Amino acid sequence: MSAKLMHVVGARPNFVKLAPVIAALADEAGLEQLVVHTGQHYDARMSGDILADLQFPTPDVYLGIGSGTHAEQTGRTMIAFERVLLEERPELVIVAGERGMLGSRRLLAEMLVMTAIAAASIAASIAIA
Repeated sequence: MSAKLMHVVGARPNFVKLAPVIAALADEAGLEQLVVHTGQHYDARMSGDILADLQFPTPDVYLGIGSGTHAEQTGRTMIAFERVLLEERPELVIVAGERGMLGSRRLLAEMLVMTAIAAASIAASIAIA
């Protein structure tokens, strides 16, 4: 039986946090990893270069959230990420982000997947329903 693990990232610090996790799990039997890039940091310097330096896998899904106010980014993230969760149906979601974006992605993961691990910039929290 295969389990689907979804990693959700969007900004430079989160790529750094999740790169070793993704690499460590790469050869885990029965685990399918999917990477969702929200697109908060989307230009070559803010995203592309650091992904290459980290040998980060090419994201499976790119949401293209882009710039905007916190409310605009949060709203676009929730709408786009909900579609991905409903389509992919992962068993586990690892969400990395600063508090604003982390909250929106974690909320959806907990509502739709029920098992989410959220890694905040300041502290990690685990939510398992």
